[in-house]
Amino acid sequence: MSRLSLKSAYVSAPFCPLGPKGVHSFKNIGYDKVLETIEYGNPDTLKAMAAYYIVSERANMYAKTWQEGNVASILYPKADLLSPRISDFLEALGRDEIRRAYFQAHIKWIKENICNDPATLIDSTCLSNDIRINLTQISNHNGDINNKARMITTVQRDSRHPLMFRAVPGNVIDVSTLSRTITLWVNMECRRTCLCWI
Repeated sequence: MSRLSLKSAYVSAPFCPLGPKGVHSFKNIGYDKVLETIEYGNPDTLKAMAAYYIVSERANMYAKTWQEGNVASILYPKADLLSPRISDFLEALGRDEIRRAYFQAHIKWIKENICNDPATLIDSTCLSNDIRINLTQISNHNGDINNKARMITTVQRDSRHPLMFRAVPGNVIDVSTLSRTITLWVNMECRRTCLCWI
């Protein structure tokens, strides 16, 4: 689950626009089925955090305050948005099988509800990162040498909706990144697509 994919899916749903101050139930746009593919112990926490990511650009530490003063406290009464629980939540979402199930359901939802465009763009971007995690590696990008992680994003060409993303170590070169991303894409049953590397 990513802020970008949630926000684009939710805001673009033609039958349920998101107002600047409103939060609508994911059921209204059919996105609840996508979120149900994420097997997390507390579905209210999952949906409340998804709603928070859609309407807020603020850090996770403000999620509980947001929930308490919002309709989300009524829609998702069992949500636990305390900071340590959010950390547990994000750790659970980071598992590979969870991400794959989510992206498969998200891609299916986009194709059924937004646009069935088979043309897909893949972009690789280096992100400066000095946090000590496995993804942080020394990278030389256009002569700029520092610690970086690389994010690969797959986007539907015509609708510009993000379909999936991957984070890889910053020192991985584009050719191997592209082949692994295409393999993952094909394994998600997206065989009838036209891929472009940008």
